Amino acid sequence: MIPGFEDSVEETAFLEQIGADRHVVIRTRVSRLYGTARDIPVTDS
Repeated sequence: MIPGFEDSVEETAFLEQIGADRHVVIRTRVSRLYGTARDIPVTDS
């Protein structure tokens, strides 16, 4: 997980790059977040 960006230009550039790399981006703005993150291997179909 990464912290939020203070500069909207940097955030936009980051999100565009992640999208270009075909990664999943989930943005949540909450005070607390509970759950589990799993590393799932990427396979080309």
